[in-house]
Amino acid sequence: MRVKGRDRAWLVGLVLSAGRHLRSVAPTDLALEAAAAARRALNNLDNTAAVYACGGTPTDGCAPGGGETLDS
Repeated sequence: MRVKGRDRAWLVGLVLSAGRHLRSVAPTDLALEAAAAARRALNNLDNTAAVYACGGTPTDGCAPGGGETLDS
């Protein structure tokens, strides 16, 4: 199947969401870009999960309520 996307970011997202159901991805640079995006997401997973667990957001870090600290 051949898919034309509205832009590159959309195509990368499609590749990521289809994941293991894809037999191949072409062109090669699209496959490499999707693989790099997946690696970045996995590398950031632990950090992001910790921020959300303490009530913060990626923008304000672990500072819920505008600067309150969370004791662990």
